[in-house]
This record gives sequence, structure tokens and C-alpha cells, in this order.
Amino acid sequence: MTSNNRRLVPLALLLLAPLAAAQVIDVPGDFPDPQSAVVAAPDGATILVHGGQWLPLVIDRPLTLVGDGLPLFLPDGPPPTALSPVTLAGPGHGVVRLVGIQLGGGVDGSVYEACDPSISGGGFDALHVFDSLIVGAPWQFAYNFTFPGADAIDVDVPLVWVERCTVRGADAAAGDNATHMTAVDAGDGIVSTGTVVLLDSSAQGGDGPQLSWDDGGGGGCPPVCPGGAGGDGVACQRLERANASISAGAGSVWLDENGISTCCEGPAGSALVVGEDVPLANDLVASGPALLGQPWTLSWSLPGPAVILFVSAGVGPAPQLGAPKLHLLPPLFVGAVLATPSSLPVTVPPDTTLTGLEFGVQVYSIQGWSRPVAGVLGP
Repeated sequence: MTSNNRRLVPLALLLLAPLAAAQVIDVPGDFPDPQSAVVAAPDGATILVHGGQWLPLVIDRPLTLVGDGLPLFLPDGPPPTALSPVTLAGPGHGVVRLVGIQLGGGVDGSVYEACDPSISGGGFDALHVFDSLIVGAPWQFAYNFTFPGADAIDVDVPLVWVERCTVRGADAAAGDNATHMTAVDAGDGIVSTGTVVLLDSSAQGGDGPQLSWDDGGGGGCPPVCPGGAGGDGVACQRLERANASISAGAGSVWLDENGISTCCEGPAGSALVVGEDVPLANDLVASGPALLGQPWTLSWSLPGPAVILFVSAGVGPAPQLGAPKLHLLPPLFVGAVLATPSSLPVTVPPDTTLTGLEFGVQVYSIQGWSRPVAGVLGP
């Protein structure tokens, strides 16, 4: 690989910067907390959050939220329901990008009776989640009660793009020192009304608990299994995936009154509940998230002898007509004609004004487009 080719991706990112230049708001530098930053932010702004634990966030405008140090957003709010760590309440258009954050935290069963999904709501064209840990909030202090598991992502958005993330629905919970008659379901990993693109990530449903049966009539086993389903991995209209691990959660296990013998099990969830499943070849991979001033490597393995590398200012849904696997948004910058299979080691520019810049990369070969690689430049 020549030194000129090694500069292709950094130069392309610099060319894209004016197209995506946005105000960068610092938390806690400019505002004391993420919610006050969102209230003050113009559309398209980048909010940079430096670590910490934060109360639930409502996002009502297109923006990019970038975590530095994996900030944690917790469920909270007035009982009886713990609110989503992130709620989308959009104006009906635009994109929300969540990068380098974690959502979850424990829910106190002595205070709350239910918990909303870790990401809920809608009102946007797309939700992009990169390099994050998104889990349904687990129950703590369940005492003698049963609680359903919260979904990790459950949104009404046409496109949900998840890349380099771990997504898991919460386990259902039950008090250890009680017998039960009511089944509860575990949380799902990803639920969307539209298309989900899942790349280099895992999505898993939560598991059901062990419960001891007691109907007040002498114990034993239930005449009919009460159920209690495990969570689904991904539920959507269309799924596009590459290098993705998707699994279902186990159903609840019902024991006799003494908690010794297994009576029955609730149904396991389904890994996929999708109208259309589109596996993508894992023929373009990145070494990880693209961080300012840090080394980053693209590798590809497509038919040769050569491919053309393209970089764009972001990613979106593949068109129904034309190039059905092209996820790059225009304009496209041509990187170069490169040998295949091969790799391209680069150093991301250390320019802090690029913080929050989304980019997409695909390569074109004699057999068409590769899978996409995308991300948001982080500190």
C-alpha cells in the first residue's frame, strides 16, 4: 500500500467536514447536564458528554450525542414506571445518533412496578447507534413480586442502524422468597416498526426467572404451564445484518412449591421476528471505532483484481431500485482503485472540529457493493 493511499480516508474525512460541520456542545463544560444541552442545541448539533451517570434524556430534535468515557444514562422518573434512559420525541424528520454511551442501570422493585425500554419513542427518520452498550434495565430488590423485563431498543423509526454495539433485553425478575401464580415475559433486544441494520454487533433477548408455583391449594405443579416467554433478539419488518450475533432468551422455569422439582418451562423467545432477513457478506471490516488522532484500519476481501473505495458523509437505507446494497449518502468521494484482498491502515485526523462527524465506507467490485462500514468520529 503506497503512502498516498494511506492518506485517502483521512483526506476524504477532511473533505466531508464542511458538509457536516456542526456546533459541538460540551457537557459539563458548556451545560451541566445532557438534557439542558439538548434543550439549547440547534438541529444537527453534536453534544459531547464526558463520562458520568445521568438521568433520563428526552431528544426532540435531530442531533448527535457522543460519549467520552462511556457515560451511563439511567432509568428514573415518578413511580410507578421508571422512564426510558433515552426517549425519542422527534418532530417527524431527521436523524439521532448515539455514540459511545451505555444505557441501563438497576430498577428498584420496591419503588417501581414497570420500566420502559432503554431507548423508546420515535418521530425521526432514523436512529443510528454506534459503539455503545444498550441493555434493558435489570430489576433489583424484587422482593416477593414478579416484574417483566424491559426491552433494550423499542422504537417507531423507519431505520435503526446499530454498529459495534451490544444490545440485550432485560431479564424478567421474581422474588426469591415467595411463590407465584403470574407469568411475566423477558425483554426483547431490538424492536422496530421499520428496517434494522445490524453490523458487528450482538442482539439478545432476556431470560425468564425461576418461579415456585403456589395456587393456594396445597402446592405441587400447575395444571397448565403459566408461561413466561423469553425475549426476542430482533423484531422488525426488514433486517440487514453482517457479523451479527442474534439470540433469543430462555423462558421462565416453573418449580413446585418447595422450589425443588421442575414443573414446566415458558416458551423461549425467537431470535428473529422479521418480515425479511437480508444477510450481508462480511467482506469489509474495520478495526474498531474511528477515534481522532488514532490509528484505524479497513480490510476487505472481495473478488479482484481490484476494488474502488468510496467514502460518504453518512449512511442511510439502501434504495429499492438501482444499487440495492449501496447505503452511502451522497455525495460520494472516490478514494482510489485498490488491490483486493487487502487493507488500508490510516490515522484519523486529530482535528477536534471533526467530533461527531458521521461517515460511511463501501467498496465496489466486479460483483457489486460490499457491506457498509460506518461510524461517528469520537474523541
